[in-house]
Amino acid sequence: MIFSRTSPGPNDAPVETAVEEDLKRDQVEKSCIICGHLFVTERASIMGREWTLSDKCDACFATLAKAVEEKDSKLQSELRARRFEELCPSLYRSPELRAAAPLDKMKLVREAVASGKGIFAYGESGMFKTTCVWLGAVQWLVHKGKRVECVSGSEIRTRSAEARNKLDAYLAPLIAAPWLFIDDLGQGAMTDAYSDVLLQIAEGRMSESRPVIITTQFDREALAARFTTPETGKAVVRRLSLLANPIQF
Repeated sequence: MIFSRTSPGPNDAPVETAVEEDLKRDQVEKSCIICGHLFVTERASIMGREWTLSDKCDACFATLAKAVEEKDSKLQSELRARRFEELCPSLYRSPELRAAAPLDKMKLVREAVASGKGIFAYGESGMFKTTCVWLGAVQWLVHKGKRVECVSGSEIRTRSAEARNKLDAYLAPLIAAPWLFIDDLGQGAMTDAYSDVLLQIAEGRMSESRPVIITTQFDREALAARFTTPETGKAVVRRLSLLANPIQF
């Protein structure tokens, strides 16, 4: 017996009406459309029309499902590889830099992001900080399907001079992204406008415990001292430090 719902009038409640139908179920032997072997599947007959549950044997169905899954996985990998190429400057994807980057630091940054922790990578210029972060951290995150916003400190400084509505639109994804990478923080003048924007980013991400990845030539104390207003510098660095583990290069 199958129930159908009749359409009610404007003042009527829905009414269920029982409709007698001939519903027959049995099992039937069929030839698999892929391998041709006989297999048993369920057949249903309703009002003279027949359906079978499957036209493939279990083995072929499992093989087909696995092939579809592998194809989908391959496509996802290709899309994520393309996404990383769009994010990462070609310089840092070069085989020469990859070969020259210190493997121990590469391992440290990868282990940090794999455990959900941010990175405060600091050290002198030429120590492969940015290379290690791009190839050891950002590439791993993108491959895992994580969203990463990548900017440079100089870009944020330039945008800090924009009108408030444009600035807010620019900052929104930097604050909301699951991961944020700021490269070469601390270069150039740390003006009050720039400091305020960095503080806004740090506070917004700290409130949601969203990790940050930072490369800089300065340790935390030296970085804070570069701000035009030292107290603001300390506030920014203190908040960023809560979102990132220090790694010295």
